[in-house]
Amino acid sequence: MSQDGLFRLLESEHCDAYYTIYYLFHSKSNEVREFLGRKLFNLSESDLEFFLPQMLHLYINYSFVADHIHSYILCRCLNDDIFALKTVWWLKSCSQDDWMNPDAKRRALRLLDIIISNDMKSKKGPTAGKSSSPGASLLNLSETETLKRSSSTQSLSVSPTQPQVMSTPKFVRTHSRSRSDDSGLINFIPMLRSASSHHLSDLASGGAFELDCSNCLNTSSFWSCRSHVARLTILQNFVQSFLNICDKLGPLATKEDKMNKLHAELGIINLNLPARVKVPTIGAKHYDIVRIPPNQGIVLNSKERIPYMVNIEYVKRESPDSPLPARCTRKNDPATPLKPDNDPIQTISAAAIRNNLSTQSESECPKFSYDNSDPSASRLKEPWELTVERTKQFSPYGHLPGWALHSCIVKCGDDLRQETVAYQLLCQFQKVWQEEKLELWLYPYSVVVVSEDCGFIELIPNTVSIHQVKKQSKLSLLGYFIQEFGSVTSETFLAAQKNFVHSLAAYSLFCYFIQVKDRHNGNILIDNQGHIIHIDYGFMLSHSPGRNIGFENSPFKLTEEHVEVLGGQDSDLFNYFKFLLLKGFLAARKHFERIKLIVEVMQLGSQWPCFNRRAATVHDLENRFFLNLTEEQLSKQIDGMIYQALRSLTTKLYDNYQYFTGGIM
Repeated sequence: MSQDGLFRLLESEHCDAYYTIYYLFHSKSNEVREFLGRKLFNLSESDLEFFLPQMLHLYINYSFVADHIHSYILCRCLNDDIFALKTVWWLKSCSQDDWMNPDAKRRALRLLDIIISNDMKSKKGPTAGKSSSPGASLLNLSETETLKRSSSTQSLSVSPTQPQVMSTPKFVRTHSRSRSDDSGLINFIPMLRSASSHHLSDLASGGAFELDCSNCLNTSSFWSCRSHVARLTILQNFVQSFLNICDKLGPLATKEDKMNKLHAELGIINLNLPARVKVPTIGAKHYDIVRIPPNQGIVLNSKERIPYMVNIEYVKRESPDSPLPARCTRKNDPATPLKPDNDPIQTISAAAIRNNLSTQSESECPKFSYDNSDPSASRLKEPWELTVERTKQFSPYGHLPGWALHSCIVKCGDDLRQETVAYQLLCQFQKVWQEEKLELWLYPYSVVVVSEDCGFIELIPNTVSIHQVKKQSKLSLLGYFIQEFGSVTSETFLAAQKNFVHSLAAYSLFCYFIQVKDRHNGNILIDNQGHIIHIDYGFMLSHSPGRNIGFENSPFKLTEEHVEVLGGQDSDLFNYFKFLLLKGFLAARKHFERIKLIVEVMQLGSQWPCFNRRAATVHDLENRFFLNLTEEQLSKQIDGMIYQALRSLTTKLYDNYQYFTGGIM
């Protein structure tokens, strides 16, 4: 494409966040990159936030790109606290990578320094007025100029009387990183500065998340306060309080002890609510966290980690300056009705009993019994709507306008940056198939990286794993569908069966293209509408279990049980499944560059496990799309993949291995 033609494209309404990132990465023209750096301010903020990992990766690894996106990143950080925290968390995670180029690491640390510096003043854009403040003037400088100026700003040392940010949980990482001299610089940069008279790590104070700032006359001014670093400190400490719980659960031996400790720790956090704090997986713009139901916390099953699920009550605000809800309590706040009846600690009011009986009669879905070894099964099986209704009824804040309930998973001990890339890929495939009007169904769940080994994961509502289904119901997959949705000729069963084939085809294609492994039944969910949903993308692209020996050699997981739900290999629905695979493959191939860009940018200078083949990872991805085959040839190729998946010995052996070593059915 000629230079003039390219500028016409970039100036048109068709140039979205994808094209901007694409040409920032591929263009060798400084004029094009400069134009795109200015265009960032006119694009959708949510679309650009989706590509935040790619933007930061380009910033860190390409100084000639950093020069042009520097101003945008700073302005977004000044005006969007969650964006700022996500940026800080990602940069901090990258700074721990021992393989990072020294110049790239230095660039990451400098940007981190600027974002969390007290010299950073709020501005609407790179040309919005002038300021005599050295920190504010940084907005008008390129990244290269900022590196020269930032070293001359005031020292970032912390006063001995200033409270420190809570420490990161001490979990063993999935892959070790050594600290070079450059990465050690992070120890001398305070994560965020505190402007609170309360010690933020002292949760027992009841005011750990309150802002005591001379610029704020009352709590309603929190988000309009210009003390940027003070706000980030409050938010950081709130998030860190959840991560610290993982560290406390680790040494405990039994699941019951872990559950009791989790409930106690959540109760302590609750003492400091309501507060003007946020959870990174909540999509609302303006809201206040008002309560965390302690007894709704659940420790999830994991061999090595201690992830847990937490429900969070929040109230949406009409405007940024709406007053904070007053703190209140209610005595008749019932414990979760999922504990054994003989639990001596549990007390349930008469109102709670009546509510439980009514909700049970309203629900047509059979319950899962409470299992001490897997307490999450009974909780997750309960319809999310009933959980929300019960929580709202007994919450002292449930009557407030804008009240809502959010559920997420807190996980420590794993590098979740790879999961973030998987989320982006799921979104891209979903967008492609929706644009092509195909009934292929995926559920991208959001992942937020908080450090190099901790993060938050969105909980998928109304789902249980196939392992939990088999363990609790003692039925085959088809038997479970009949139990849940009725006879095979009923409308509800046929609707669930249709949802099953749409999701089975979509995830089969996704797992093939991205080479998702470790596909045991604990990592495959079923929702209350019949969809299957794959989770846990720790093994994908060039990375597989068992020291990367590639044991799972099937294109995707397709078992006889799956085919049985479809009605057998001679059924119309099985032929429809093959049709969906072909059409979905053709659509994905048509938009291959969208998929490739995410992997290509993140592979740059990275040694994540999924990129252990370096540039060959991208080449292998391209080969799996069979760009040179005709539709007829591709149809035969897909038939061969289905045949191979159905008769895969390694799939059966891997499931058996998981059963005998981890009890996964």
